Amino acid sequence: MRNPTGELMAAEFLSPPTRLRSPDYVLRYQIGTCFELSTLLVSLLIGNGYDAYVISGFASKQFCENDQSYTNCPEDLHFEFNDLRESEIVREKKTEDTESEKIGVSKFWEMMEKRKIAEMEEQIRIKKEEEEKRIAEIEKVPPDELHGSRVHSWVLIIIRENEVKFIEPSTGSIHDVTDERYLKIESLWNCANYWVNMKPILSLSKMSFDLTNLEYWEHLLVAEPWNIYSKNLNLSDPKSVMALKHFEMPNSWVCQLTIPIEKYRKRYPGSNKTILYKKTKLEKFSSDYNANGLTLRLSTYDDYVYEQTTTIIMTFTNRIDKLNKLKMNCKNGITIEQFNYDRKDKLKRLQYNLFAKPSWDNLKIEFDSVYRLDNVASLTLSSLKMKINFNKRSDQLKSYIINFTSQSTIETIEDLKDNIQQITEKFNESSDDFNVIETIQFKTNEIFVTYHFEENEIMRKMKTYSKMNCAICTKQSG
Repeated sequence: MRNPTGELMAAEFLSPPTRLRSPDYVLRYQIGTCFELSTLLVSLLIGNGYDAYVISGFASKQFCENDQSYTNCPEDLHFEFNDLRESEIVREKKTEDTESEKIGVSKFWEMMEKRKIAEMEEQIRIKKEEEEKRIAEIEKVPPDELHGSRVHSWVLIIIRENEVKFIEPSTGSIHDVTDERYLKIESLWNCANYWVNMKPILSLSKMSFDLTNLEYWEHLLVAEPWNIYSKNLNLSDPKSVMALKHFEMPNSWVCQLTIPIEKYRKRYPGSNKTILYKKTKLEKFSSDYNANGLTLRLSTYDDYVYEQTTTIIMTFTNRIDKLNKLKMNCKNGITIEQFNYDRKDKLKRLQYNLFAKPSWDNLKIEFDSVYRLDNVASLTLSSLKMKINFNKRSDQLKSYIINFTSQSTIETIEDLKDNIQQITEKFNESSDDFNVIETIQFKTNEIFVTYHFEENEIMRKMKTYSKMNCAICTKQSG
């Protein structure tokens, strides 16, 4: 489990605590204060062999109230597929640059062009800085009247001797000790001892987290925990071990921490959880909460009050159609659906436009051609054209292009069958040292076959077959 207190729990706002409920209680009811969540997380970490402690101190309002609207969303749900238009633009730019290098250009003209480009870049840089300042002013955290006096609890974990991290129990996120949102530490404890900070006013970035250093920490019980002394202790000498007279804490009275399989499947309290980040809303669901298999919905916005939606990304599980991920642009309507590899027809990606008229205009479909018998790689459909691309076919068929008549009467996809104007088949270079382009013209009842041969081959380049008066007339043109 990646972060049990952040995933499975709901945080309560903290009033001055009068009692501390046990980790078993918090795990059973999936809700608790920051102190209770920290205790649960430390219990799990110590049980897995980590050196962890519960901290009692002061933090910012954002941490105390679990307000994440000023932080960026950590979820990364980018699609694997790249936009082909960008690569085509870069390729065209490279060809233009190479062509301009071949053609002689005046040095004075080049100097003037560079000066114009430099001025444009400077203007863009100034505008960008002004925009960043404006955004920073909007996103600035408002002043807090109770800053420095808000009680909070979080987790300290000592990974190595000089590597110390903080863990926020309400989110499960890991932070450096230099994070300015953590203000002061009063004390810390675990199942072995209780330590009091002797310099609570000192900045956390200047603190020493060596608990044996009495200048910074004073322990409550008689001796230090066994794991601290055992680092520099000669265990082979029984006299030195007995001389410590180590005071051992009694065993814990808390029940063994277990997560029932039903709650693990539901994951979140009430089987769903909503988190508001900066201009982003993240909704998480258990796998059986929604009938359509929706497990996550990530919505991004243009504003800070979550009204003007820009994109929506959704992930699914256990669907019959094997839909895995969906991304929708709410401004231009472009929607991309991504499917699992075990779909029967090997459909990999589907792209369409929700605002298109007709609805199937600019439809793009991608397949995993390796596992299809017809080796179809992609299909593109618009109101005027349909193109099917193939990959590694035995008959060397490369693409199949169908052109439709531009009539306003075409409203449904079934109407395209009656409005076919031309069909073109293109073939790859085969072992016969030529490739073929076959075009069927429905309007004139003609078939054009174009051959492309290698050099030094003397044969006809085109054949035209036409049908008139129920008789087939073959006409050959060289």
